[in-house]
Amino acid sequence: MMDVSALSCTDCDLTLSGRFNAHPLMKLDEDMLHFLHVFIVCEGKIADMEKALGISYPTVKNKIHKLKETVSKTHFVNEVNNETSLDLSSMSVIEILEQVNKGVITYEHGLKQIKLKKEKK
Repeated sequence: MMDVSALSCTDCDLTLSGRFNAHPLMKLDEDMLHFLHVFIVCEGKIADMEKALGISYPTVKNKIHKLKETVSKTHFVNEVNNETSLDLSSMSVIEILEQVNKGVITYEHGLKQIKLKKEKK
């Protein structure tokens, strides 16, 4: 893997040399860059990604997880844990599903809260 060691301006011919932090996307290998491209083109729809890449649902999910791990290990992403600050107990099942759909809470956390609601009835 290559590190960024120089930056130059084509307008003023200024060059800076040293060690620079590269954006996490620059650290992705060719396979993961291709996967990210397909993810964007398919708008994150896993069924479409399965067809486009010819891979199974679990493989798509594993690659998404790997991509997330690679990108979120840097200071570029501040992971906020909204799951613990939300009061899901007062929300309806539909509202919880909307939070999952928006990405505010994970699928697993939403499912757990819905199961808790069903058990209380």
